[in-house]
Amino acid sequence: MYFSILYFQGVQVIGWWNLRENRYQICCFSGLIEMLIRLISMGGISIKIDYERKLKPIYIESMEANLIYIDDYAKKHQDKKIEYKIGKEWVEFKKIYTRQAVLNDSLFLRFMRKSITRNSGDTCKDFIVVKFNYGVKIKNGDDEITVDKHALRNLYYKNGVTYTYEKKNKKGEVVDRHPIHYKMLMRSTGKAKDGE
Repeated sequence: MYFSILYFQGVQVIGWWNLRENRYQICCFSGLIEMLIRLISMGGISIKIDYERKLKPIYIESMEANLIYIDDYAKKHQDKKIEYKIGKEWVEFKKIYTRQAVLNDSLFLRFMRKSITRNSGDTCKDFIVVKFNYGVKIKNGDDEITVDKHALRNLYYKNGVTYTYEKKNKKGEVVDRHPIHYKMLMRSTGKAKDGE
């Protein structure tokens, strides 16, 4: 099967000859994943995977959605002290605390291997993990804002998440900030079954 990349009415699309329907089909890149799944299920694409060769894992950022929300709120209200509630205590917000998540050798990693950009230390900025374990309680002077975790999930699934990567020098001073906007692609099947 041969593919061609075209511009159709100013939009970049991918085209291929559909042997079953005996016609040329096109699909825009926004629907590329759905199209690839459809082509694989039709038997149109065969992916040869070398299981003998072990892939190195990729490390990605993992963070809580409530901290992303608080960070966005703090950027809009930089002139005031922002506090958020952890348990029974109010804590001053300083930054988003992240952890590292690991993409181990899997079918997904093998499928995405050529598309992923590996940085030093086998880190990757193409994906992030966003967890929705907690809601938000923010205090801004006399104002208090409460957002539950389900509202956060709806907000970020519709609008995506913007996370700013910081580059620091040897003294620990921030020398560069690089924001990346992520679209929410999926959630784990276990979470979806629970309605989360």
